[in-house]
Amino acid sequence: MSGRRRVVMELLAVVLAATFVTVGIGGLGGSGAALTPHQAQARTESVLLVGDSLLHQAAAGMTAALPGSSVVDASVPGSGLLNGGVDWYARAEALVEQYHPDVVVVSFVGNYDRSSATLVVDSPEYYDAWNAAAQRLTDRFRAAGARVDWVVQPPLHDPNFYGVPTTRPQELSKQYATLARQPGVDLLDAVAAVSAADGGFAEQGTICGSTVTLRIADGVHFTAAGAAWWGVHLARALARLDGLAATGTCTAMSGLDRAA
Repeated sequence: MSGRRRVVMELLAVVLAATFVTVGIGGLGGSGAALTPHQAQARTESVLLVGDSLLHQAAAGMTAALPGSSVVDASVPGSGLLNGGVDWYARAEALVEQYHPDVVVVSFVGNYDRSSATLVVDSPEYYDAWNAAAQRLTDRFRAAGARVDWVVQPPLHDPNFYGVPTTRPQELSKQYATLARQPGVDLLDAVAAVSAADGGFAEQGTICGSTVTLRIADGVHFTAAGAAWWGVHLARALARLDGLAATGTCTAMSGLDRAA
Protein backbone atom coordinates (compact mmCIF):
# COMPACT_ATOMS: atom_id res chain seq x y z
CA MET A 1 0.00 0.00 0.00
CA SER A 2 1.42 3.42 -0.96
CA GLY A 3 2.22 5.95 1.77
CA ARG A 4 -0.49 8.34 0.55
CA ARG A 5 -3.17 5.63 0.47
CA ARG A 6 -2.13 4.45 3.93
CA VAL A 7 -2.57 7.96 5.32
CA VAL A 8 -6.02 8.30 3.72
CA MET A 9 -7.13 4.93 5.13
CA GLU A 10 -5.85 5.86 8.60
CA LEU A 11 -7.66 9.20 8.50
CA LEU A 12 -10.90 7.48 7.46
CA ALA A 13 -10.57 5.12 10.40
CA VAL A 14 -10.04 8.06 12.75
CA VAL A 15 -13.15 9.85 11.48
CA LEU A 16 -15.24 6.71 12.00
CA ALA A 17 -13.78 6.30 15.47
CA ALA A 18 -14.82 9.81 16.46
CA THR A 19 -18.35 8.56 17.11
CA PHE A 20 -17.46 5.23 18.75
CA VAL A 21 -14.12 5.72 20.46
CA THR A 22 -12.25 2.51 21.18
CA VAL A 23 -9.45 3.40 23.53
CA GLY A 24 -8.14 -0.16 23.76
CA ILE A 25 -5.93 0.38 26.82
CA GLY A 26 -5.73 -2.13 29.64
CA GLY A 27 -5.85 -1.21 33.30
CA LEU A 28 -7.63 2.13 33.15
CA GLY A 29 -9.30 1.77 36.52
CA GLY A 30 -7.35 4.64 38.13
CA SER A 31 -9.12 7.93 38.69
CA GLY A 32 -6.30 10.26 37.62
CA ALA A 33 -5.57 13.42 39.56
CA ALA A 34 -7.88 14.00 42.51
CA LEU A 35 -10.45 16.76 42.23
CA THR A 36 -10.16 19.82 44.43
CA PRO A 37 -12.89 20.42 47.04
CA HIS A 38 -14.22 23.19 44.79
CA GLN A 39 -14.50 20.79 41.85
CA ALA A 40 -16.12 18.10 44.02
CA GLN A 41 -19.05 20.47 44.62
CA ALA A 42 -18.90 21.96 41.13
CA ARG A 43 -21.74 22.78 38.81
CA THR A 44 -22.57 21.75 35.26
CA GLU A 45 -23.27 23.84 32.20
CA SER A 46 -23.88 23.87 28.46
CA VAL A 47 -20.65 23.56 26.46
CA LEU A 48 -20.57 24.19 22.71
CA LEU A 49 -17.58 22.93 20.68
CA VAL A 50 -16.71 24.99 17.59
CA GLY A 51 -13.75 24.04 15.43
CA ASP A 52 -12.23 21.71 12.87
CA SER A 53 -11.37 18.00 12.76
CA LEU A 54 -9.00 18.06 15.73
CA LEU A 55 -11.66 19.36 18.11
CA HIS A 56 -14.18 16.97 16.54
CA GLN A 57 -11.83 14.12 17.42
CA ALA A 58 -11.51 15.39 21.01
CA ALA A 59 -15.26 15.73 21.58
CA ALA A 60 -15.82 12.23 22.97
CA GLY A 61 -13.06 12.67 25.55
CA MET A 62 -14.38 16.06 26.58
CA THR A 63 -17.89 14.68 27.01
CA ALA A 64 -16.63 11.74 29.09
CA ALA A 65 -14.74 14.03 31.47
CA LEU A 66 -17.60 16.48 32.08
CA PRO A 67 -20.38 14.46 33.74
CA GLY A 68 -23.68 16.26 33.90
CA SER A 69 -22.66 19.05 31.54
CA SER A 70 -24.25 19.19 28.11
CA VAL A 71 -21.49 19.02 25.48
CA VAL A 72 -22.57 19.75 21.90
CA ASP A 73 -20.03 19.01 19.17
CA ALA A 74 -20.70 21.53 16.39
CA SER A 75 -17.20 21.30 14.90
CA VAL A 76 -16.78 20.73 11.16
CA PRO A 77 -13.74 18.77 9.91
CA GLY A 78 -11.73 20.63 7.28
CA SER A 79 -13.21 24.02 8.11
CA GLY A 80 -11.39 27.27 8.78
CA LEU A 81 -12.16 30.88 9.58
CA LEU A 82 -11.25 32.50 6.26
CA ASN A 83 -12.82 30.40 3.50
CA GLY A 84 -14.07 26.91 2.64
CA GLY A 85 -17.44 25.32 3.01
CA VAL A 86 -18.41 26.85 6.37
CA ASP A 87 -19.19 30.49 7.11
CA TRP A 88 -18.43 30.33 10.81
CA TYR A 89 -19.90 33.71 11.66
CA ALA A 90 -23.25 32.75 10.11
CA ARG A 91 -23.05 29.30 11.72
CA ALA A 92 -22.35 30.91 15.08
CA GLU A 93 -25.57 32.90 14.81
CA ALA A 94 -27.57 29.71 14.31
CA LEU A 95 -25.74 27.77 17.02
CA VAL A 96 -26.28 30.31 19.79
CA GLU A 97 -29.95 30.57 18.87
CA GLN A 98 -30.33 26.80 19.02
CA TYR A 99 -28.20 25.87 22.05
CA HIS A 100 -27.78 29.03 24.20
CA PRO A 101 -24.38 27.82 25.47
CA ASP A 102 -22.81 28.92 28.73
CA VAL A 103 -19.33 28.48 27.26
CA VAL A 104 -18.01 28.00 23.73
CA VAL A 105 -14.76 26.11 23.21
CA VAL A 106 -13.14 27.25 19.95
CA SER A 107 -10.27 25.42 18.22
CA PHE A 108 -8.89 25.94 14.72
CA VAL A 109 -5.51 24.77 13.43
CA GLY A 110 -5.60 27.12 10.44
CA ASN A 111 -7.25 25.28 7.52
CA TYR A 112 -7.27 27.37 4.35
CA ASP A 113 -8.74 26.30 1.01
CA ARG A 114 -6.05 27.16 -1.54
CA SER A 115 -8.46 26.53 -4.44
CA SER A 116 -10.43 29.64 -3.49
CA ALA A 117 -7.57 31.53 -1.87
CA THR A 118 -7.29 35.30 -2.05
CA LEU A 119 -4.37 35.43 0.40
CA VAL A 120 -0.92 33.88 0.42
CA VAL A 121 -1.20 31.28 3.16
CA ASP A 122 1.02 31.92 6.20
CA SER A 123 1.76 35.46 5.01
CA PRO A 124 1.36 38.43 7.37
CA GLU A 125 -1.88 39.25 5.53
CA TYR A 126 -3.16 35.71 6.17
CA TYR A 127 -2.46 35.98 9.90
CA ASP A 128 -3.97 39.46 10.11
CA ALA A 129 -7.14 38.23 8.40
CA TRP A 130 -7.30 35.17 10.66
CA ASN A 131 -6.93 37.31 13.75
CA ALA A 132 -9.72 39.62 12.62
CA ALA A 133 -12.01 36.64 11.91
CA ALA A 134 -11.22 35.11 15.31
CA GLN A 135 -12.03 38.38 17.04
CA ARG A 136 -15.31 38.70 15.16
CA LEU A 137 -16.31 35.16 16.13
CA THR A 138 -15.36 35.82 19.75
CA ASP A 139 -17.44 38.99 19.80
CA ARG A 140 -20.46 37.13 18.42
CA PHE A 141 -20.37 34.49 21.12
CA ARG A 142 -19.80 37.04 23.88
CA ALA A 143 -22.71 39.12 22.60
CA ALA A 144 -24.89 36.05 23.16
CA GLY A 145 -23.78 35.92 26.79
CA ALA A 146 -21.39 32.98 26.43
CA ARG A 147 -17.87 32.74 27.73
CA VAL A 148 -15.32 31.85 25.07
CA ASP A 149 -12.34 29.52 25.57
CA TRP A 150 -9.80 29.33 22.73
CA VAL A 151 -7.65 26.20 22.49
CA VAL A 152 -3.85 26.13 22.26
CA GLN A 153 -3.12 24.02 19.19
CA PRO A 154 -1.19 20.74 19.42
CA PRO A 155 2.14 20.46 17.59
CA LEU A 156 2.26 19.01 14.08
CA HIS A 157 4.85 16.74 12.49
CA ASP A 158 7.36 18.33 10.14
CA PRO A 159 6.66 17.51 7.36
CA ASN A 160 3.03 16.37 7.37
CA PHE A 161 0.58 15.03 4.79
CA TYR A 162 -1.13 18.41 4.28
CA GLY A 163 2.00 20.53 4.01
CA VAL A 164 1.00 22.68 6.99
CA PRO A 165 4.08 24.34 8.49
CA THR A 166 4.65 23.62 12.14
CA THR A 167 4.83 27.36 12.75
CA ARG A 168 1.15 27.86 11.85
CA PRO A 169 -0.42 26.35 15.00
CA GLN A 170 2.21 28.17 17.02
CA GLU A 171 1.35 31.54 15.48
CA LEU A 172 -2.39 30.97 15.83
CA SER A 173 -1.99 29.89 19.45
CA LYS A 174 -0.26 33.23 20.11
CA GLN A 175 -3.29 34.99 18.62
CA TYR A 176 -5.63 32.93 20.79
CA ALA A 177 -3.58 33.80 23.89
CA THR A 178 -3.97 37.48 23.06
CA LEU A 179 -7.73 37.06 22.64
CA ALA A 180 -7.81 35.39 26.05
CA ARG A 181 -6.75 38.66 27.70
CA GLN A 182 -10.20 40.08 27.00
CA PRO A 183 -13.07 39.89 29.52
CA GLY A 184 -15.07 36.69 29.20
CA VAL A 185 -12.36 34.95 27.16
CA ASP A 186 -9.87 32.30 28.35
CA LEU A 187 -7.30 29.88 26.99
CA LEU A 188 -7.41 26.08 27.24
CA ASP A 189 -3.98 24.47 27.11
CA ALA A 190 -3.71 20.67 27.11
CA VAL A 191 -0.71 20.43 24.77
CA ALA A 192 1.53 18.81 27.38
CA ALA A 193 -0.71 15.72 27.39
CA VAL A 194 -0.01 14.95 23.72
CA SER A 195 3.46 16.38 23.09
CA ALA A 196 7.07 15.44 23.72
CA ALA A 197 8.96 16.67 26.77
CA ASP A 198 10.27 19.62 24.75
CA GLY A 199 6.75 20.54 23.62
CA GLY A 200 7.25 19.15 20.12
CA PHE A 201 5.37 16.51 18.13
CA ALA A 202 5.03 13.09 19.79
CA GLU A 203 3.92 10.04 17.87
CA GLN A 204 3.61 8.01 21.07
CA GLY A 205 2.84 8.80 24.67
CA THR A 206 1.86 7.30 28.00
CA ILE A 207 -1.82 7.01 28.88
CA CYS A 208 -2.65 5.68 32.33
CA GLY A 209 0.55 3.64 32.50
CA SER A 210 0.44 2.27 28.94
CA THR A 211 2.53 3.42 25.99
CA VAL A 212 0.20 4.09 23.05
CA THR A 213 0.28 5.70 19.62
CA LEU A 214 -1.15 9.22 19.83
CA ARG A 215 -1.02 10.43 16.22
CA ILE A 216 -1.69 8.84 12.84
CA ALA A 217 0.71 8.84 9.89
CA ASP A 218 -0.56 12.11 8.41
CA GLY A 219 1.32 13.96 11.14
CA VAL A 220 -1.72 16.10 12.05
CA HIS A 221 -4.63 14.00 13.33
CA PHE A 222 -4.88 11.83 16.42
CA THR A 223 -5.52 8.17 16.88
CA ALA A 224 -8.74 7.38 18.75
CA ALA A 225 -6.78 7.01 22.00
CA GLY A 226 -4.75 10.17 21.42
CA ALA A 227 -7.86 12.20 20.60
CA ALA A 228 -9.66 10.97 23.70
CA TRP A 229 -6.65 11.73 25.90
CA TRP A 230 -6.35 15.28 24.53
CA GLY A 231 -10.11 15.77 24.91
CA VAL A 232 -10.12 14.60 28.53
CA HIS A 233 -7.33 17.04 29.38
CA LEU A 234 -9.07 19.89 27.55
CA ALA A 235 -12.22 19.15 29.55
CA ARG A 236 -10.37 19.18 32.85
CA ALA A 237 -8.70 22.46 31.91
CA LEU A 238 -12.17 23.86 31.22
CA ALA A 239 -13.44 22.48 34.52
CA ARG A 240 -10.65 24.23 36.41
CA LEU A 241 -11.41 27.54 34.71
CA ASP A 242 -15.19 27.42 35.13
CA GLY A 243 -15.61 25.39 38.30
CA LEU A 244 -17.30 22.46 36.55
CA ALA A 245 -17.74 18.93 37.78
CA ALA A 246 -15.11 16.70 36.15
CA THR A 247 -13.97 13.09 36.36
CA GLY A 248 -10.37 11.94 36.68
CA THR A 249 -8.41 11.41 33.49
CA CYS A 250 -8.15 7.63 33.73
CA THR A 251 -11.73 7.27 34.94
CA ALA A 252 -12.92 9.15 31.86
CA MET A 253 -10.74 7.02 29.57
CA SER A 254 -12.02 3.84 31.20
CA GLY A 255 -15.60 4.99 30.62
CA LEU A 256 -14.87 5.53 26.92
CA ASP A 257 -13.34 2.07 26.70
CA ARG A 258 -16.44 0.46 28.26
CA ALA A 259 -18.80 2.43 26.04
CA ALA A 260 -17.07 1.42 22.80
